[in-house]
Amino acid sequence: MRVLVLGATGFIGFHVTQELLRNGFQVRILRRKGSPVHHLQSLTIEQILGDLNDLSSLISAMDGCEAVFHCAGYYPIYSLARRKQVAIATQQIHNVCEAARQTNVRRLIYTSSPSTIGQSQEGKLANEQIPYSLNRNRSTYCHIKYVMEQKVLEAAQNGVPAIIINPTGVFGPYDIKPTTGRIILELLQRRMLVFVNGKLNAVDVRDVARAEVLALKKGRVGERYIIGNWNTTLRDFLEIAAHIGSVPKPKLAIPFPLAYLTAQISEILAKYVFHSPKPLLPIAGLDLLRYGTHVDISKAKAELDWYPSPISIAIKDTIDWFRKNGYLAR
Repeated sequence: MRVLVLGATGFIGFHVTQELLRNGFQVRILRRKGSPVHHLQSLTIEQILGDLNDLSSLISAMDGCEAVFHCAGYYPIYSLARRKQVAIATQQIHNVCEAARQTNVRRLIYTSSPSTIGQSQEGKLANEQIPYSLNRNRSTYCHIKYVMEQKVLEAAQNGVPAIIINPTGVFGPYDIKPTTGRIILELLQRRMLVFVNGKLNAVDVRDVARAEVLALKKGRVGERYIIGNWNTTLRDFLEIAAHIGSVPKPKLAIPFPLAYLTAQISEILAKYVFHSPKPLLPIAGLDLLRYGTHVDISKAKAELDWYPSPISIAIKDTIDWFRKNGYLAR
């Protein structure tokens, strides 16, 4: 079976591509010109240039494929220019769903976010049935992820055979940018002098990739599946990561109001003064902690026959990969 991966040059998409190849699929990827591809060189895949903003390139890429894995969901680096970012994200997900409809793919596996899962009551775990908390719309990141997921659910109700994967905090090797692994990297670099505590669920990126492939085989159209593992706090996560990495753990937790003020200043300086591709402290990261919740993964276990591996393996492999690839010297 030939499948298409969108976002194969990214963290989750790379591991999904590897998992598909291990399972005997023929893999085609759509990537932008200039995307990093050095980590893909050893993979036997077909590469096509295109863009999520270009419907025709998506249709061409999906032609002849039975399934599509969308791991390239729009990620707002800045919380500024909100209206423009929502418009871009909405158009991109519309293009993906429309291309899937026109090419009659058998499955569209969409990688969403934990932020679209509502917060549970204290002492209880959040599951796929808990609706999105509208108070999160103050967050550009949360709002965009919610809008995109709703577009996919609407498409599923109108004939597009879409399934949604909601991975939590993802860790593991080959976090090239880095994304969530930035927490561990800054800890290893001893740059994390303070932190903001909040609820967190952590999962191995390779477990997420396995879940995505299992969703193709066993998932139900129109359903969401939370893919997570360790319900913890950032404080406890950093303590374990510091122990595994043999580095000191940060001891001072700062309150959210102070962190948000710092992040707002960081975004303004990065965008308008230093013209940096990313702020030192992105508001999106704080939003994920502020609205974090502990989750129930029983649906994925029951319906996908999926089980996570020990999170300590993901943390150790993340640390080893950063060290081996020279990230600590950056």
